[in-house]
Amino acid sequence: MDSQVEQLHSQALLFIAEFERGGEVSRINEAILLDREALDLCPRGHPERCGSVTRLAADLCRRYRQVRDTTDLEEAIHLSQEELEHCPAGHIGHPMLLDILATCFRVRYEQFGAMEDLSAVIVLFRNALALHPQDHPLRPGLLSCLALLLTPQYVRLRVLEELDMAIAHNQDTLDLCPRGHPDRSDSLTNLAGSLFIRYQHLGATEDIDRAIVLTRETLDLYPRGHPFRSRALTNLALCFSSRHRRLGTEEDRDEAVVLNREVRDLVSREHLDQLFLADNLALNHSIRYNELKEIGDLHNAIVFGRKTLGLCSQGHFVRPMALKNLADNLSSRYEELGIMEDIGEAIVLYREVLDLCPEGHPDRPMSLNKLAMSLYTRYTQRMEMQDLNEAITLARNALQIQHHGDHYRSKLVDNLVCYLSRRFTRLGNTEDEEELSSLLAQLQAGVPAHVHV
Repeated sequence: MDSQVEQLHSQALLFIAEFERGGEVSRINEAILLDREALDLCPRGHPERCGSVTRLAADLCRRYRQVRDTTDLEEAIHLSQEELEHCPAGHIGHPMLLDILATCFRVRYEQFGAMEDLSAVIVLFRNALALHPQDHPLRPGLLSCLALLLTPQYVRLRVLEELDMAIAHNQDTLDLCPRGHPDRSDSLTNLAGSLFIRYQHLGATEDIDRAIVLTRETLDLYPRGHPFRSRALTNLALCFSSRHRRLGTEEDRDEAVVLNREVRDLVSREHLDQLFLADNLALNHSIRYNELKEIGDLHNAIVFGRKTLGLCSQGHFVRPMALKNLADNLSSRYEELGIMEDIGEAIVLYREVLDLCPEGHPDRPMSLNKLAMSLYTRYTQRMEMQDLNEAITLARNALQIQHHGDHYRSKLVDNLVCYLSRRFTRLGNTEDEEELSSLLAQLQAGVPAHVHV
């Protein structure tokens, strides 16, 4: 029976290889059928059962990435969780199951943005890390994965301890990858990235200084012609742009210009990393526009933002931020030039952003507010009541779910007051007048404003 299981696994691997080369779903379907057949031959307690569960779960997750059928992902999670209950710490298959289960949770988080999935995968990686001592060859990879997960958790929840822990893990990973180690470049990139995020939020100069030193070393590891050189160039340009924006050093701005010029030369050709490059170029031009207010930078930010979005399939983890950034830049260009097509496109993009922020998502209030503001902007030009009515509904929804005491709440109240005032001026609704009076009275009294539903 063991030889039959091994033969089935070997045949499945051939189908997976064909799928990876050509992307034909029929190939991975065949592999999953063979995985299931192998698992049926491995009852509970069979020495090959754990490996069979892991292979089936991995292939289900792989197929989910291709066809987006959530039943595949849910089955992969269920199989892994169930088998993990029978493979406690110390079991030879325990690390494999932790790895595939963590991968599935991470994929589901990237698709749906549920914080419980991110929290679950962090716990799994912490458990896996505890099973691998300091000198274990898998420890650097586990540390790196855990740090990469803690970073988005910080971005979502703003818990500084999570980001500090991510930086510590990235530093530990780098310490385990001395000069000449094949993973040193990735370790340098990850540590520089987490330091850059902390600099953006706290403004500590030592963080951006160290990020620049680390990224320079990364760039030295990627000579001209290397497929990842452009990534290091983009990161370094972003660091210099950010330091210039805060400190005003002309040398930093000049350095960023030179680096971006080389990146543009690369992104204009076929390149393995076009998505990453386009996204970062859009961000760099947006930063330059905010600093210098040169309309050419805003045009470029929109061009590269559209390119980024074109390279992001539905469900790609970069897509939500790419949508928001492009919509923000289109809104800014509308304010500068008054091009109605820009505000119309921004509204379409903000709607998709909102669709990616379901009830309970921490970014939902901001997404509701952005869409409301763009609809109100269009109303001021076209005077179509449906835009103003929808803006009011969205603003009320945002205000209802925003926590009392949050600094963002006062902005939401101000916007709702503005929209209601505009509608009352036009229609003279008694209900609008009463709601306005209630909101203004509560604001003057310094108590949280409640909204009419």
